[in-house]
Order: sequence, then structure tokens, then C-alpha cells
Amino acid sequence: MSGVQIAWANALSESTLVFFTTLAPSAAFAYLALLILLFRSGIDTVIHEQIHHLLWAPLVLCMIGLIASATHLGNPSNALYVLMRVGSSPLSNEVFAAGAFLGMAAVFWLASFSIQKYYLVERIAMVCIIASGICFIAAISCAYHVETIVTWSMLLMPTTIACSSAMGGPLLALCCLQATDPFPGKVPFAKGLAVVSFVATVAWLSMQTAIGLALPGIANELFTASELVPMFWPALVLSSVLCLAGSVSPFVVARRLGWGVFKAYPAGHKSVKQKSIEQNAEQKRAIQESARQKITAQEPAEQKVAGQESVGRELSARYWLIGASVSMLIGIFIMRFMFYMMHMTVGVAV
Repeated sequence: MSGVQIAWANALSESTLVFFTTLAPSAAFAYLALLILLFRSGIDTVIHEQIHHLLWAPLVLCMIGLIASATHLGNPSNALYVLMRVGSSPLSNEVFAAGAFLGMAAVFWLASFSIQKYYLVERIAMVCIIASGICFIAAISCAYHVETIVTWSMLLMPTTIACSSAMGGPLLALCCLQATDPFPGKVPFAKGLAVVSFVATVAWLSMQTAIGLALPGIANELFTASELVPMFWPALVLSSVLCLAGSVSPFVVARRLGWGVFKAYPAGHKSVKQKSIEQNAEQKRAIQESARQKITAQEPAEQKVAGQESVGRELSARYWLIGASVSMLIGIFIMRFMFYMMHMTVGVAV
């Protein structure tokens, strides 16, 4: 088999881990970002409950990534054997950190539906979850710094995983943030998330470029690393387009619609579907009233246009942010696939 065929076989056999290392770090970062927002003071009870309930979205994405990685174990019961080496094995640390973070995060989200609130306990739990989430992202990154795999022994490799979490995570958090009522500091927080995503994207692409330049100098007695991934540079170009498009999308939304879209869903907000149902019912009542009284009973044209524009702005911002998140995750996925293609374990680097 040629080097490229071996590389493709390696990457395809590890496709579930490609999915896991793409989705889980970003989802964990999004959860932590929303949790940090909850930890802030000055947010009223209604907003607090809204953000608390929205934590399900990044939590589900993170669990999907973890379930995908579990298929790599062959038999789920093998996870018990993995946990036996916590502290001495990077893989064991990763599995333990994942279980601790997701377990506490799930319980914390379920507690948001409780009528009785214990705010001191809640804040202590937030600190523990934030710490476990950081450890989870760090554990994923460290698990792929392997000295015996010459292409993974570079310090840049684990750094790219940690950096990728700060690329997709803020965009996922923005998708959730847009679905809350206005509150003091919401727009600055949204701007901060957008800036973090853009800066992390530029840094990540710089690291990937440095890795690509280093590949020809990494070799064993069979191949050079660049021979395993001859499509590295085209893949990086495609990934760069997708990731940069995702990272600049919040700024495009803000320029076209204004940062006010992150103040969407004011108090008493009704979903688009509910608005549509009520508008249809109102139109029917207006027609009946007109037939009975021979007059036109409808909203002023200005109010109808304003209402339609508001709904359109909400939908446009929502679709932009979802599209940005998908674009970013696809871009990260492409380079994670390249990462597994450059798996080289035979011989010693020269």
C-alpha cells in the first residue's frame, strides 16, 4: 500500500474520534461560556432561567460527540478498563474528565427545573463545572500529544485542539444567547464571543500553516509526513474559507441587522409560529368584523410592516448564526481528518 492509502485507512478507521474531537471541545466551550454568563451578577431571575434552560443545546452536542467516541472502544464495557489508569494514561484522564464534566453539567441543567433554588449551592456547582470543563478540554488536547507518534509529538498538535474549542464554542454560545430576553451586558458579551472566535480562528490557521511547513522534515524509514497527506494544503485552504466565513458571520449579522439582533426576544416574546397563528386568527376576526359592521378593522400598515421586519430580523440572525456554526465545525472537521491521516508510528523521526 502507498503512503496515501495507509493515511486514508488510518483516518477512516478513526472517523468517530475525528467527530468527537471536532464537536466535544466546541460544545464544552459553549457550555462554559453560558455558565460564566450565569455566574455574573445583575441578571434577573427570568433571564437566569432562560439561559439555564438553554444549556441543553451544548450539552446534547457534547454528549453526541462522546457517544461517537465510545464506538471506538468496540465494547462500551471497555470504558471501565480505561478508567483503571486515571492519572497515568492520557486516554484514561480524557474519559474520566468527560464523565465528570458531562455528569455534573447534566445534573446542573436538570436542577434548573427545580422550584426550590439554593443559590449558594448553585454557584459552588458552577465553579466545579467550569473547572471540570477546562480540565476536559485540556485532557482531550493532551491525549493527542504522543511522543511515539512522530507527527503528533509537536507541541502545536494539542494546542490546535484547545484553540479549536475557542473557534466553534463562541458561535454555538451566540446561537443560544440570541434566544434570550435583553439584559444588561448582553450585547458586550456577544461582541466578546465574536472577537474570541475570530482571534482563535486566525491563531488556529497560523498553527495549521506552521504544521504544514514542518511536515516535509518529519519522516521515518518508509515515508515523509508530507507524502501521507499530499492534499494538506488544499484541505487547509478549504478549511480556512469555511472557518473564516464562520468567524466573521457575527460581524456581518451585526453590520446588516445591527447588534440589536442580540437583544431579540423582548419580554412577552412569542415564537414566529405563534405569531403567525395569532396573525391568521386576527385576520379572520377582522374579516368577520368588516362583514358585520361594513368597516375595515385591521392594524395600521406601519405596525404590520414593523412586525414583519422584526420577525424577519430574528429569523435572519438565527439562520446566519446556525450557518456560521456549521461552517466552522466543518472547517475544523476537515483539518482533524488531516490530523489522523498523518498518523505515523513506524520508525524514528529524522
